[in-house]
Amino acid sequence: MIDLHNHLLFGMDDGADTVETSLSLFNIQKEMGVNKVVVTPHYEPSNDDLESFVDKRKLHAKMLQQALKLENVDVEVKLGAEILYSVDMFDLDLEKLVIEGTDYLLIEFPTQGYISDLKRAMAQLLDQGYLPVFAHIERYGFLRSDLALMKDLVDMGVLFQVNAKTFLDASQKGFIKACIKHNLIHLVASDAHSITKRPPNLKKAYDQIEKDYGLKTVNYFKENAQCVYKNEIPDIKEPSVIRTFLGKYY
Repeated sequence: MIDLHNHLLFGMDDGADTVETSLSLFNIQKEMGVNKVVVTPHYEPSNDDLESFVDKRKLHAKMLQQALKLENVDVEVKLGAEILYSVDMFDLDLEKLVIEGTDYLLIEFPTQGYISDLKRAMAQLLDQGYLPVFAHIERYGFLRSDLALMKDLVDMGVLFQVNAKTFLDASQKGFIKACIKHNLIHLVASDAHSITKRPPNLKKAYDQIEKDYGLKTVNYFKENAQCVYKNEIPDIKEPSVIRTFLGKYY
């Protein structure tokens, strides 16, 4: 398994606080069968200095790699970032924030409010050669209020990621089931932060996905993760628009 979104790199954000915590979390990942991890600390274009962020990430990653090697934790690590969407990001050298060795950018959005000119912004990124991945799409009210927008974005080339925890949350099942039916989920990731607050749970999610939607769906998500990790284009299924009736998703 590959985990493309998490906060396991210590001392960068609200995730792991020490190298020892990172090491414990990587041990959990390994025990669950995760052998490749892209660490994606939060980056806010409006507040964070890019060079300082990159230098700190590099230093902490080196320390983490040394600890993993010392403890014989055989997990491959790549660097990335979870970028908070802002118009300021278009003034940055985004090459420094892609998933290492790829053209993929992991982007998160405010959970409230509407993002104006979103399609234009994504078209700009795509034209520049970047491949946007929307982090935890289940959180965004602007997508649920404009379900046609979801299809339009996927048609453009945007990939949608859902957190592992969401597949274990019965209250989210209606929306997630509709998203799967309409081919609007492409990736699953842990978004893990700590051992207690939000632990690694990718295996639990995949087990639940297999139970609810079948092994074919599990393999689809895993193959897509492989493609992103290797900088390949996944074979994305044709999306369609989710419908709603009396507050339910179809």
